[in-house]
Amino acid sequence: MPDGEFDVFIHAGDMGNMGAYREYATIGKWFRKHRDQFRYQIIVPGNHDFGFMTDANLIMQDHFDKDVILLIDKSVEIDGFKFYGCPWMPEFMGWAFMREEDDLEPYYDAIPDDTQVLITHSPPIGILDETSPEYGVHRCGSYNLRERIKNLHKLTHHIFGHIHHSYGQKVVNGTSFHNVAALNERYRYHNPPQVIEIRK
Repeated sequence: MPDGEFDVFIHAGDMGNMGAYREYATIGKWFRKHRDQFRYQIIVPGNHDFGFMTDANLIMQDHFDKDVILLIDKSVEIDGFKFYGCPWMPEFMGWAFMREEDDLEPYYDAIPDDTQVLITHSPPIGILDETSPEYGVHRCGSYNLRERIKNLHKLTHHIFGHIHHSYGQKVVNGTSFHNVAALNERYRYHNPPQVIEIRK
């Protein structure tokens, strides 16, 4: 982690390998280790987080401090900024929080119109969503998510992960997009945390 104190830590999914209940004991300790660096900590699960599909409340109760914020199709306001978290993504090999593209529309339609910081696990189609050429280049983002973003007129930042190869930042139509995937496609730590400044 970078040195210093920050306002919000955001984890955009894939905290564990298969999301077994016992994995989150270790992850919760890691969150507590870094607690003093952040005023707030936010979690949005990803496709490796099966445990959060099974019993998110139990995991949060047993393994995380009470002030850690879990966003599964929910919003929270911090210092006048509205954050919204949505873990759902296009189907690929039956992982957690996956649906067929046509079935994703209701999840993305539920994103409030006044969202300023959107946190998902999936990227939108065409933005930081390319897999590595060694696997055959594919775009793995969501069409429905991209369409929903077009109507989020207050959106300043979209933070996501999922596609390890496309880590980075990109500004599109005034919105700053951040793929914050920390691991490479071989699941080795490769990319540092991004420090993002959000202004009104």
